Amino acid sequence: MPTAPASTNSRRVILLGASNLTVGFPLLLESLPAGATGPVDLLAALGHGRSFGMSSRVLFRELPGIIDCGLWETLKSREESAATVQALVTDVGNDLIYGASVAQTLHWVETCLARLAEQQADIVLTLLPMGSVEKLSPLRYHQTKMIFFPGKGPKWSEMLERVYHLNDELQALGARYGARLVHQRAEWYGFDPIHIRRRQRCSAWREILSGWTDFDEAAVATSPSWSTRLQFAQWRPAERRMFGRRQTTTQPIHKSAELTVSLF
Repeated sequence: MPTAPASTNSRRVILLGASNLTVGFPLLLESLPAGATGPVDLLAALGHGRSFGMSSRVLFRELPGIIDCGLWETLKSREESAATVQALVTDVGNDLIYGASVAQTLHWVETCLARLAEQQADIVLTLLPMGSVEKLSPLRYHQTKMIFFPGKGPKWSEMLERVYHLNDELQALGARYGARLVHQRAEWYGFDPIHIRRRQRCSAWREILSGWTDFDEAAVATSPSWSTRLQFAQWRPAERRMFGRRQTTTQPIHKSAELTVSLF
């Protein structure tokens, strides 16, 4: 695997998440280099419906669980090439809808946190969007589940109990690993209870990334350019299945003087 350019001001950024991270990724592609004083080596495991611990499928595309993807082996090969390591763990909760228990979900998230701690990463962990969840009715939960996770998930009363339990345990887990916790604001969400509203994305990401001790939150772009959106739309992760056929793509998918990007 090619390594990121070495620099005394080099910064490695590791992003782990699902749909909100995927939707916000073009914004981050422009914001992260602007908020750094040297080259950025960006590794991300993301994707709509992404699971932390199991294979997940949306329509005809399947991705491996985050703990099993190639990001971690690639990370080991780049251990000595960055002065600063920053990490974000977000979009936790899909696994509950896939049928994983709270304990299993926490185990997968802790596996990621432990690996990031080994890298001495400055970790930010977003909690579940409880303000949005608490506004849900059983009918809206069922509608949301049918749209985004058809055929999956327990009934609403059971899911709500799991969500509260998971959120409480995430706070304890984050504290154990020295992660900065971000409480997601209710106003970030609208009728769609799991995706940040378009007009709130800039302020939401500014607040999330400000959890890092060394990041210029003023660098968060107001909106990504269309060229960045189109570029990201053409990029492919290191491994996925499309229509049941395995596809691989050499990483990094992008490399310039200021930014190296690897997707998993």
